[in-house]
This record gives sequence, C-alpha cells and structure tokens, in this order.
Amino acid sequence: MSKDALPIENRDQSAVSILAALANLDRKEIIDHLADRRLNNLAGMSITELAVRLGVTRFRASHHLNILCEAGIVTATRRGTRTINELSTASLLPLWDWLTHVTDEPAA
Repeated sequence: MSKDALPIENRDQSAVSILAALANLDRKEIIDHLADRRLNNLAGMSITELAVRLGVTRFRASHHLNILCEAGIVTATRRGTRTINELSTASLLPLWDWLTHVTDEPAA
C-alpha cells in the first residue's frame, strides 16, 4: 500500500464505490474516451461530444457522467458555456491499492 493510501475501511468503501460506477458498459466507454483524450494531451469532452461518441442521448450521457462524478472518477469543469468532463486518475488509486492487495503473492 502506498504511504498516503487511505485507511483500509475507507479504501474498501472507495473501491466498492468505484466498482459500482464502473459496472456499466456505457460508463466504461466514457472512461475509455476520456482516458484517450488525456493520453493524447487533449482537453476533456462535453456531454454532447460524449453522447455523440456513445450514440446515446445527452440525457443518458449526463446520467452516466453524474454517476462517474459522484464516484470521483470524472471531474466536470465549467469553461464558458460548456462543461468539460475529464478523467480523474487519482480517484482510482483506492481501487488500484485494493487490487494490488488481493493479487499480491504470499511471501515465500
């Protein structure tokens, strides 16, 4: 576990919240699009851009973005008349810590 990792109770609750938010293919696809933008040093995406990419209504894209924002996976920032959504990779650390914990090999 990293030195500034959350206590185990908070880490476990955060991991559960993140897993619940990820348990939907549309939300996974949103994360994939936002991750691609981030990896290419591009700004995040608006609800409209994500809705078009997903082939869903703005209402449905907004619903999924709200769930991802509540879990801390996505941040939404107002820029003029648009809201830009970006991936917050730091919020995924509790899940990473938990996955590392459960996949560690026992000491020989």
